[in-house]
Amino acid sequence: MGIVDKVSLEYHLTRSGWVPGTRLFMDRGEDVPRPDNALETWRQEMVQSYYTSPEEWGAPRMTWHDKTVPKSERDTLREQLDSPFHHH
Repeated sequence: MGIVDKVSLEYHLTRSGWVPGTRLFMDRGEDVPRPDNALETWRQEMVQSYYTSPEEWGAPRMTWHDKTVPKSERDTLREQLDSPFHHH
């Protein structure tokens, strides 16, 4: 038996907060372009192996960042904002 549910959520960090990006459900969804003011792009994925299995959310991971913005600035901004990701 294969995967019964798979979700991929993407968020972009901007100076004004987190902006939702592409959302895929079982690899289907609409591709949302990265906003011009994005500083980072993060993705979190969930896999459910069986209907009776719990959802398994992976840790959010950065998939892109603006190389012209210092890491310290991005870290500070991220710390000031509530994470849009599932916490498990």
